[in-house]
Amino acid sequence: MSSGAENLQSAPATAESKPQKPSESECCGSGCKPCVFDIYEQRLKAWEKEQQRYRLSSEIHNVETLLSPVAYKPFVLRNIQQVTKDSFCYRFCAPTEHPLNINLGQHVILRATLQGEEIFRQYTPISDMEAPGYFDLLIKLYPTGLMSQHIKEWQLGTVAEFKGPFGSFSENLLKKWPRLCLLASGTGIAPMSAIVKSILNDEDNETVIQLLFASRFYEDILLKEDIESWADYWNFRVLYCLSQEQESSNLDPYEERLHFGRITKTLIESKVEDVANNFFLICGSRVFNKDMANFLTELGLSEEQYFIF
Repeated sequence: MSSGAENLQSAPATAESKPQKPSESECCGSGCKPCVFDIYEQRLKAWEKEQQRYRLSSEIHNVETLLSPVAYKPFVLRNIQQVTKDSFCYRFCAPTEHPLNINLGQHVILRATLQGEEIFRQYTPISDMEAPGYFDLLIKLYPTGLMSQHIKEWQLGTVAEFKGPFGSFSENLLKKWPRLCLLASGTGIAPMSAIVKSILNDEDNETVIQLLFASRFYEDILLKEDIESWADYWNFRVLYCLSQEQESSNLDPYEERLHFGRITKTLIESKVEDVANNFFLICGSRVFNKDMANFLTELGLSEEQYFIF
């Protein structure tokens, strides 16, 4: 990875390399359909045909593909905003102002080299899907995380490489459900963000949304300003679930948006209105996702009634 906007400009945005087999760490383990390995096999077999179609499409429509599912492309870091003590929002820009062409709930893969070893992480943009030529990533930095060590060295002008989009989420999953419940933990709020905004910004969409958002402390709540603005809509409610905050803290224990403790089966059963008529979206750590899925199963919901990012 290098620094400087000039490197981005010199990289041919329309040139595709021959597909390379993904490493095991590039798979997010979420059961994406198609998976990065499925895409690799498909693209490898049809590589020449794909190149011809790509060039023809670019000539006819005069557009550049900002992202590719088979080749990493460079983006320049233009802004860094601290969100909490260990979480930051990073804005990456492309050389053109075309939209990213990423769908709701999809993620990109970041590739980096640390001490001679390639590492990969998946991140879901939190910016608007139609944002011209840029995307924002919400990233939490961990003291011992390999990618975190690399990201801490980022400066404005740094060039990072991304591939995508990936993810099997479809808006069609939500269409038959009058209610949507979001079970999120930490940066798991990222894929929820664009979905919430797409619903709230659609005057004809009357889906009722409820967010149960797990954080350790009140100060750890990510995208709080955004969430509070969503709460101004009639069809959105939030419950902040603070697992390590003490009720004796300065926070108002009677604040209706606060719960002191973890998200549990009992909490879901008592706080989520009309559980049986909700579709659930789940995103957090693997342990969190597994726990939430188990809770929903114990409440009598089938796997067709929830989606795990």
